Amino acid sequence: MLEDVITYNLTDRHSWTKTRSVKKKTLTYSGKKQSGELKFTYNPVWEEITLEQAKVTNPDGSVREISEGEINLMDAPWVGSAPRYPGGKILVASLPRLEIGSIIEYRYTSTCRDRPFFADYLTFRSYDALEKKTVTLEAPADLPLTVFPDEIENVSMERSAPEGDDTRVLYRWTAGDLPPLEREERLPPRWSFLPTVFISAGEWKTYAREVNDVLTAAASDQPESERKARLLVEGESDSWKKLEIIRDFIALNVRKAGPGIDALPLTVVTGADRTLEEGYGNTTDRAVLYYTMLKAAGFSPGLVLASFRPMIDRFADLYRKVPNPGSFPTVLVRVDDDSLGLEGGRVVYLNDTDQYAAIGATPHEGKMAVTVPGGRLEEIRPALETSSEHRIGMKVSENGDAVLVVKNLLRGNDYGKKKKFFAELTPEKKRRYYQELVGGFSRAAEAEGELTSDFSGYPGLVQFAMKIPDYAVPAGQYLYFFRPDADPVFKLSSDARVNPLYLNRRRRWNDEVTVDLPPGFAVDYLPEPLKRNGVAGAALDIDFSFRTEPGRDDSPGRISIRAVQSLDPSIVEPLRYRELLDLYREMSDRKVMVF
Repeated sequence: MLEDVITYNLTDRHSWTKTRSVKKKTLTYSGKKQSGELKFTYNPVWEEITLEQAKVTNPDGSVREISEGEINLMDAPWVGSAPRYPGGKILVASLPRLEIGSIIEYRYTSTCRDRPFFADYLTFRSYDALEKKTVTLEAPADLPLTVFPDEIENVSMERSAPEGDDTRVLYRWTAGDLPPLEREERLPPRWSFLPTVFISAGEWKTYAREVNDVLTAAASDQPESERKARLLVEGESDSWKKLEIIRDFIALNVRKAGPGIDALPLTVVTGADRTLEEGYGNTTDRAVLYYTMLKAAGFSPGLVLASFRPMIDRFADLYRKVPNPGSFPTVLVRVDDDSLGLEGGRVVYLNDTDQYAAIGATPHEGKMAVTVPGGRLEEIRPALETSSEHRIGMKVSENGDAVLVVKNLLRGNDYGKKKKFFAELTPEKKRRYYQELVGGFSRAAEAEGELTSDFSGYPGLVQFAMKIPDYAVPAGQYLYFFRPDADPVFKLSSDARVNPLYLNRRRRWNDEVTVDLPPGFAVDYLPEPLKRNGVAGAALDIDFSFRTEPGRDDSPGRISIRAVQSLDPSIVEPLRYRELLDLYREMSDRKVMVF
């Protein structure tokens, strides 16, 4: 990146223009491929994009300006499936005669109006080396504006009034000679660890009240939706069953289509009856329909704006200080009525699951949400927590052959995913899937019996069995074997780390393995117990225990292994990565046993 110049000019908290001028050089074939097209996604209902200039200067000195025929305007992918909403656009500009060593220059202007409020995050490093970047923001002096932080490493900042105009304020940030970000797996959002300016002209409380007023108005006086809800739950007294009936009806009859609440003006929110009649809606309109039908069914629902970012302190602190509506694009409906018997702050969330999911589970588990109308940031704590429980019964013969019976118990999101998977699985695909399951234990494993699944109750159950020849390895008078199903809740693939490691998935694993010894054998070696928590600053809890149980009469003894693991989303700093790597290796060492 040779030069990147961004200028914001705010009219008020709702309207502004952004002009960006970019000059960069392609150094490799990969860079040439990545830079061959410019793409701008926007919606004309409240934004216009103008590509003012685009040209390529090739190594031989020739200059090629982009032509009208190389600029195309297309509909956003969702437009055809959701004609009720103002159609989004994608402006695509194909750069002419791009070569390795070419210099690309382009400039565009974005004009925004009627937005909830201005907010943006400006990061000063990327995967490209940066020679110079300048960001200028001009705004009315009386506009409440949050700018955070006051000082940024390797970025200079100045604040002043534009010459001759005391009614305006001007901010300017400049950075240069910044190295490229090293590419590594599982990086956290760049704004969370790289030099970044956070700017916002809004407040969560004000925005949440505006959202609440519009959504509750759209949910009021909707006779068809209310009548349908009362008809659906007529004669049903169980509150959980009522929730399931309404959820299944909407999941099966009102398809998801259209962008989130952050991508369209609140003025286009649709009443519940129209959404029901037309059979589709975006997350906002489906939430309105849920809200209407739940109220008609006797519930007292609430609303939240949900993010797909987990509740990590670093993220939450930034979102609290510098509100940004684009960070919370999904509307969920929450129910915590006394009739549900919920405890510990648990809530039932609706509007993001299908008919296969268990009521009380949500894919937004552990994510951040803004309460509506309160505007408070909180963690989504669903009534049903996601967890997997693996129970393996294993019998080992004198020659080392083993028979394994595996039972997997699935809760929360895992329940819904697997229920849908098995419900839609063809016999041939089920046979192949069974082979993959068995092959995951050993290439020599042979399936015994059928793969069975039962999701008629909760938790869901998946069960199968296999025989593995030579699973335990004879060596003299001993047999050695690795305990099955011993994966840690996190995986590491490198010995060192330059950037922070982002462990973004919440996991709850409870593994129990029982091993029946062959006649005449006794346990000679078991791994030591392993207990760890909070390693490297990660929200991690590990408890591995191993014990032997004596046999009765002439029956052989038994080994009982228990592995309880939990991980909440965390960020591990590079300087502490070695601690996590050492634990990972230590957990792997707990797999070997001898008898």
